[in-house]
Amino acid sequence: MFCRKCGAALPDGSSFCPKCGIPVSGAPRGTGENNSGMVTGIGSRLMSLRSWFSGKGRMARQEFWIRDLILLCSGYLLFFPFELIDGPESYSVSAQVAILIALVVVFAVCLVMAVSTYFIFVRRLHDFSAYGYVIIPIIALDALIFLLDDSDDGSFFGWEDLINVIELFILGCIPGTKGQNRFGPVPKA
Repeated sequence: MFCRKCGAALPDGSSFCPKCGIPVSGAPRGTGENNSGMVTGIGSRLMSLRSWFSGKGRMARQEFWIRDLILLCSGYLLFFPFELIDGPESYSVSAQVAILIALVVVFAVCLVMAVSTYFIFVRRLHDFSAYGYVIIPIIALDALIFLLDDSDDGSFFGWEDLINVIELFILGCIPGTKGQNRFGPVPKA
């Protein structure tokens, strides 16, 4: 017998293809691990780079929270070293150049993370049977609040953060459409 996706030969009695990991037709599901030791289910979806930059299909709440927390923690880890840096005048020119290069790299990584966040929100909106362009006014509102907020009161959590928490609550806690909708079947948890 051969795999219907990659064409690899399947050992007798196998539940998953040893090469690509997809379930074999008629095989029992729900083990969470295939014969090659590869994790299936949400773990494989999180590891798929394509799934971080795709606006197709729906996203379950569990997957939304995991991805959002990964991006949030990554963002804090990227910017934490810059909190430890004093004013640039206290460093040599070569250190200032290194800091500038690091800032450019961090900016590029943040752009990639922003695009990924956009697609995560789009797929979560699809679970509500809403089109992804609904997120554009929300992003515009966030950008406007960020640009207009000139208060530097030193508080860790401001009113603009409250708006972001409300957005996360709506997308992450409210269940999506039951059953299949125009964006696909119910996402696997």
